[in-house]
Amino acid sequence: MKAIVSAEESRLNIAEKPDALEIRLEHTPSFLDRGLSSLAIVGFAIIAGKLYLDIKAALALAALAGIVSWLINSRMKTVTLMATEFEFKSVGGAGDGLSKLRRVATSSIVWLEYKPGISGPETSHEPEGLYAITSSGSVCLLPEIGHHQAMELLDAIERKFPRLGADWAKNIQAERKLTILDL
Repeated sequence: MKAIVSAEESRLNIAEKPDALEIRLEHTPSFLDRGLSSLAIVGFAIIAGKLYLDIKAALALAALAGIVSWLINSRMKTVTLMATEFEFKSVGGAGDGLSKLRRVATSSIVWLEYKPGISGPETSHEPEGLYAITSSGSVCLLPEIGHHQAMELLDAIERKFPRLGADWAKNIQAERKLTILDL
């Protein structure tokens, strides 16, 4: 088993099976993420509490809500990606808002790539991570991993399944030619 650790408080373990790669991500939200989330809950609890309770009870409720929020956000979240020659199946959530189960047949994957996280008022939230690019869009297979971890993981997948790596390389070359021709 190979472990890749990044500064983003994520641990990635890659275990090679006879016909698969099992990739396990253990992610603990950063101190800043936990703090901001807890502060938001405290603020909401104070505002809501003041509507129905006196100020002392509202502050007590807010303090309790902040502590519970901190504890919940401090838990380690895990995602397991099982990569085979025929399917990539991701199970679990890392607090990314994605469904707990994501499956993609390798026959529908055009290539795999790292995408930085994006979110904003005019875009939907897409966490940083490893994505499967398909003809109909993209699917986040492993959220909350950094660029370095994604590149290590891509290398491990391409070593384990060289045919898939060769197919994806051809697809990327074809896409670049279309982009150059502006088609």
